[in-house]
Amino acid sequence: MKVAIVYYSRTGNTEKVVRLLCNALRDCGVEVEEFRIKASREYSPPLHLNPRLIIDTLIRRGTDISLEPAGFDPSRYDVVVIASPIWIGALSSPVQQFLRSHSGGLKKYVILTTSGLRARCDAISKKAEKVSRVKPLSCFNVTVSEMRKEAKVRDLVQEIANKIKELS
Repeated sequence: MKVAIVYYSRTGNTEKVVRLLCNALRDCGVEVEEFRIKASREYSPPLHLNPRLIIDTLIRRGTDISLEPAGFDPSRYDVVVIASPIWIGALSSPVQQFLRSHSGGLKKYVILTTSGLRARCDAISKKAEKVSRVKPLSCFNVTVSEMRKEAKVRDLVQEIANKIKELS
């Protein structure tokens, strides 16, 4: 099984969960490749009060992005995991742009979110489907409070890895 993890992380929380997920998937024998989404113009703190972030997330629903490394091709993977922080109840604008840019090629993908409060995965899945025109296979959320408890976040990420492996 081959999995791509495409993620955007502004504060490091999403990247932390992605690192744990990569390790958990590799421990299960899954081949994993990572791609980081970079906003062409990064958002400055405080994020929840940044006017450009609010406009890009709620109105534009995207921003200019690039991927590191370049050359992402969704057809090369059994499942694509798309990881994003939750901003104002939505996927981050860089992730929304990624979904829009790859709407024709994404067939089997999973949404993984990080947030301060528990996110409603059904609402996030609907928003992702609206942008990508493809319904995600599943949606998972990890909260900041769960991330603070090392054993809790490792168990949660292992559960997510097992479910992703089952989806292929």
